[in-house]
Amino acid sequence: MPKAVKIDFDKFFNLLVKLLLLNAFLMALMSLYRLIFLLAFGNFAELAGMWNFVLRAFGMGLRFDASPLAYVNMPVVVGFLVLTLLSKNFNTGLKIAKYYYTLMFAFFTFATIVNFGFYLNFQNHINILIFGFFEDDTYALIQTIIRDRRLIPVMLAFFAVCYGVYKVCAAILKDTKNNFSLARGYVFNAVATVLILGLLFLAARGTVSMFPLGSFHADISPSKFINKLALNVTQPLTDTVYARLEMVRGTVNLAGILGAYHIQPDVSMFKGHVPFNPYTAENPPNVVVIVMESFGLFPILFDSPEFNVMGDLSRHFQEDILLKNMLPAGHITIDALEALVLNMPPIPPMGYITQTPRAFYSYASSAANVFRRAGFSTVAVYGGSFAWRGMNTFLRSQGFQRLVGEGDIVNVHRHQWGLNDQQFLELVYRELTNAEEPVFIFSLSTAVHPPYEIPPTFTPLPITIPQEVRNMMPHERRWGNRIFETFQFANIQLAAFLDRIKNSHLAENTIVVITGDHSLREFTHFSNEDAFLRWAVPFYIYLPPRFRREIDTSQVASHLDIMPTLYHLALSDINYIAAGRNLFSEGPGFTFNTFGIAAQDDIAIRFNFTHRNFSSWLFDNTTGRLSATDTTPAHLELLERYQRTLLSARKLLHPTAKERKTQKGQKHEKETY
Repeated sequence: MPKAVKIDFDKFFNLLVKLLLLNAFLMALMSLYRLIFLLAFGNFAELAGMWNFVLRAFGMGLRFDASPLAYVNMPVVVGFLVLTLLSKNFNTGLKIAKYYYTLMFAFFTFATIVNFGFYLNFQNHINILIFGFFEDDTYALIQTIIRDRRLIPVMLAFFAVCYGVYKVCAAILKDTKNNFSLARGYVFNAVATVLILGLLFLAARGTVSMFPLGSFHADISPSKFINKLALNVTQPLTDTVYARLEMVRGTVNLAGILGAYHIQPDVSMFKGHVPFNPYTAENPPNVVVIVMESFGLFPILFDSPEFNVMGDLSRHFQEDILLKNMLPAGHITIDALEALVLNMPPIPPMGYITQTPRAFYSYASSAANVFRRAGFSTVAVYGGSFAWRGMNTFLRSQGFQRLVGEGDIVNVHRHQWGLNDQQFLELVYRELTNAEEPVFIFSLSTAVHPPYEIPPTFTPLPITIPQEVRNMMPHERRWGNRIFETFQFANIQLAAFLDRIKNSHLAENTIVVITGDHSLREFTHFSNEDAFLRWAVPFYIYLPPRFRREIDTSQVASHLDIMPTLYHLALSDINYIAAGRNLFSEGPGFTFNTFGIAAQDDIAIRFNFTHRNFSSWLFDNTTGRLSATDTTPAHLELLERYQRTLLSARKLLHPTAKERKTQKGQKHEKETY
């Protein structure tokens, strides 16, 4: 009879000891990344007195680190167990394992670096917005990254870490030598193996509770930053990929995300009507909407002779109407574009309409469609290429008759994203003066954007950044004063544009409104109390004398209020569909955005989409600051209003097949809602 092959479990158990040592090294590196995250993004003034929570975050972080490592270890452990049972040589497996671990940790390190860059811009871990890298102007984004002076040090650090991990893997997994005699017989060996596999499964799951380890387990403190500190990149990345797959499959459960199964969507809440106005019926004015890139409120609050970011624009802000308590629709430009064009809140989990087949549909809520029904010509002016995010198709489908972009003017001093603001505003003025009938112009600039470039002929006014502003943007050393010089240049061009309007016949028949698509992204160190102020954008209104009326400039507002306000100023006897309200009307102010902030009068909520809960705040409309408070019935009503608005907007913009059949005005190829 052939001799039975002896299974050498000592070799297997000794390998597990080596893997344990290797994993301890890798977890130490992951904790080092967490420490770097703390040092890079932590606001130590805010963290004072909360170091016990910071320590808890590092402790919880060990669980989040062990989970992906367990998944990485599973095929290695199972593979070597099979080799043990077959009494095969480990040498080939060891060679493969050292490259495998190096590759896996290289991917983790690269993802961590990307996550750091994402956090720098959005103050959050990677989420669905990361796919904007491929949907935005990818070439311009790559050029911006290349021009960042930190790119080379980061690349060198990345390759150094990869090389170091490879050397450690090679040293630990260099041979199959048995340093310990751990095997104790078949029963012991079998039980020990099952126990090891069970512990590996438990580490991967991260918990013995009903639900496996998830982002919601990171809620361990009152500080949102500390809660984010506990996570590494793998959990947010997993959540993002899952959300993207849901989006592609069309299975996003918005009611579940909002925790609002009890709320029925109601599209009728968006219906509005402008009453008959004999003057505007006979004398319709031109309407110009200017959306400036990164035109945030916060720098404006510190405008001074030493920090002169406004130039002559401050004079126009004093002469005309200025609202400061306005929230943009979302974090990025596409949020503002869709909100202002469609009069509906963008819903990122559902996907941006501009890059879906629904970009070909014409929505009745479109501002251009409303103005066209009122007899206006409609023009869209963009400081870049209309190929960006499918704007060409989207804007034409929404009723814009003319699209005017960077190719329509001699491009003297181009930046990475398109025209400088002087040329951009020249295009707007040209379209306004060439109009032979009342015109609605929607315009969007691109210039106040990394890498922050101004024409070489421009001499900036004095810029000494106040310490309070520096404290909010500790990473501004990337671009130095260029951020605010570009911001200043844009505002000076806006002032010159307004001077041209006011000093011409256009002053009597042109309404001009100006706002920002979002705030400056470099503001990363802000407290929970400053969350509203950090995102706020100004809203400026120039009205010809005959159109002027009283308005409460302290009220809260959002991008979604801009078009309804303009309808009531410029149009007569017309129906419209919009999620916002007329800011000149009486009644409680209401504002919200897609990243979870909603406010009404003197209260506010912040909804956390990851953990599906909310916090309650008081809102000071004088300072723009929030203060934590207990939840009241008014907060619950505000939450329900926020949920119902988003769910109803989803039904209007992204109807299911069943909902689509019941909507009126459906056509075979082109649908109007």
